[in-house]
Amino acid sequence: MFKGHPKGLYVAFLANMGERFGFYTMMGILVLFLQAKFNLDAGKAGLIYSIFYFSIYALALLGGFIADRTQNYKGVVAVGVTIMFLGYFLLAIPGFGLVVACVALGTIALGNGLFKGNLQALVGQMYDNPQYSGLRDSAYSIFYMGINVGAMFAPNAAVWVQKWYLKQNGYEFFPKTYNLCKQFSADSLKETSQLYKYASDVTGQHVTDFIDLGKLGEFTNATGKPVTDFIDMGKLGEVVNATGKPVIDFVDLGKLGEVAKAAGLSFTDFMDMEKLGEVAKAADQSVADFVMNKLGEVANATGQSVSDFMDMGKLGGFVKNYMDMLSKTASDVTGQPVSDFMDLSKLGEVANATGQSASDFMDMNKLGEVANATGQFVTEFMDLGKLGEFVNNYLNVFSTGYHYAFGIAGVAMLISLTSYLFFKRHLPEKKNIEAGSADVPQMPKAEEKQRLLALGLVFLVVIFFWMSFHQNGLTMTFFARDCTVTSVAPLSNLLFDIRSLLSIGLGVLGLVLALKPSSTGKTRLLGAVMAVVFGAVVYYLYNGFKDETQINPAIFQQFNAFFVVFLTPVIVGLFAWLRSKGKEPSAPRKIGIGMIIAALGFVVLLIGSLGMPIAPVVKGHQIPLQETMLVSTQWLIQSYLVLTIAELFLSPMGISFVSKVAPPRLQGLMQGGWLCATAIGNQLLFVGPFFWSRVPIWGVWLIFIVCCLISATVIFSLLRRLELVAK
Repeated sequence: MFKGHPKGLYVAFLANMGERFGFYTMMGILVLFLQAKFNLDAGKAGLIYSIFYFSIYALALLGGFIADRTQNYKGVVAVGVTIMFLGYFLLAIPGFGLVVACVALGTIALGNGLFKGNLQALVGQMYDNPQYSGLRDSAYSIFYMGINVGAMFAPNAAVWVQKWYLKQNGYEFFPKTYNLCKQFSADSLKETSQLYKYASDVTGQHVTDFIDLGKLGEFTNATGKPVTDFIDMGKLGEVVNATGKPVIDFVDLGKLGEVAKAAGLSFTDFMDMEKLGEVAKAADQSVADFVMNKLGEVANATGQSVSDFMDMGKLGGFVKNYMDMLSKTASDVTGQPVSDFMDLSKLGEVANATGQSASDFMDMNKLGEVANATGQFVTEFMDLGKLGEFVNNYLNVFSTGYHYAFGIAGVAMLISLTSYLFFKRHLPEKKNIEAGSADVPQMPKAEEKQRLLALGLVFLVVIFFWMSFHQNGLTMTFFARDCTVTSVAPLSNLLFDIRSLLSIGLGVLGLVLALKPSSTGKTRLLGAVMAVVFGAVVYYLYNGFKDETQINPAIFQQFNAFFVVFLTPVIVGLFAWLRSKGKEPSAPRKIGIGMIIAALGFVVLLIGSLGMPIAPVVKGHQIPLQETMLVSTQWLIQSYLVLTIAELFLSPMGISFVSKVAPPRLQGLMQGGWLCATAIGNQLLFVGPFFWSRVPIWGVWLIFIVCCLISATVIFSLLRRLELVAK
């Protein structure tokens, strides 16, 4: 593939690969980071994302202007990489606010503006040499592949670092846990039992460990008994069986401490089910009847359902308004003050005073004796923290993990800078080229004007492509997080595990080499060995996968880069074959075809979204769709495949077209113009998040389908004029 190309292409390839690895590590998680760290809604996060993306490419105009004026393209590129490193370093520091984050993003944008367009210009200068001019399109395809080799590993690096940081803090990544935590923090989670379950999945502990965050957890670990053994008191088990409600419905004590404090009681006042049995007996009712009827009457008096009353999250309001009524009723029924049997701050003392053992109150393990042995109050064992503590801790660790992922991007910048400085001698020096080419003719003003007009028309068209294509980091990421299943079976996981995904790609490549008619004997043998070896790797990995694997939404972005890397040789080969027959489409025609293919990519998503409602938002927080509405991961993967083919028809061909048509004295500026058109498209990215919660999800994709088709129509209507200047 590199045959016949100058050595400088290798240098540009590697420099671009390292820089893009860092860049896409950041872009894969940027919008997720903004929402997780700063609690931004889709619109605000999308606006910051689009402004940043706009700045990256708009500042390429400044970079091109500086390089054209100084004629020091290589030096400007080196400065750009250095500035980008500083921005990533700042972004990797935990604890900063949104303002500092935006400053860091601005620094990265400035460095990228100095780097990107001028590196593309350097590639074009190599192919101004007549010796290489016929390889210009293929050179930019190869150069573009370098971008995506780095980008392919970037989302995996970001996800790996975040998972590592979560694990260091005792957590694991589960998409549903994060979503439930966000709902809980927004006070929009009506049912907490699922969050308890996922909290248990995350930590591998009993769910009740999260409603008992005092010494009781330690005692549980020492005895090997679950916490429920210590809080399933007296008749509570019968109450649970009679009502069909889980224990946590009755002892979901996240706010019990607050309730007790407001009532002037200890939290154990509410948990003495033995004495509740006596109250029920005196009232000639079973415990279940007493709990569900008598307390149900009180709940009805407050305008709430029984379940609302028995959910401790709302018990505070009941206790505040009706504690006197309950106290009087209990005292009247038993003939003794409530405090005689409800003041249980020291369970052992209460047990002795009533002539009962501690086990009568606390299910067989004599917790009172444990408390006495340690010299602590029972309440220190029963200091029941709030689920909110788990939620806050989890979300804080989750968002902090993103910072360390940004640190990986900074390391990539250093590697890119080092390799570039060491090998940049192989890149052309513009001053030397012009000094040795005194006979280069000056382009007539009329021709220059015609070329600039053609470039301007192409720039106008590609705005709408990038506005649509770069939704992969925004609405397509929202779709992955909120509308797509969060776990996959082993067969599907072959595509999400980067090891198996690469093995599949290399195995298929081996088959192609082995079966290709033009392959030599050695090439066929190499291909056969590759197919067997990587096929065995895929089989081995498949057998090691879990029955279900959780999927991080950021990982979907690896597919675009993977498809670019493995489809670039196919597209380059297709164009080479057409060129050999004199039928290769012109660069403008390829751009028009790419726009049509892009529209088809969004058609795939539209079909997959049919029947979905408007994306739900509660108190400014995006909420996932109900599980029954989630769709297969294949819709997104297939969309990425089609959009990648469109990208290969359009993006490298557009860069090649610019390098070929740009007037010699304005090469850097025109590459900056191409990137500026990209910038305007990126600034319009907010269109997706803006409509995300305003129209049905399929309607969002329809917007981009229309944009792509209009752009294709424009490019084909201008085709003759564009092909004329490109000759």
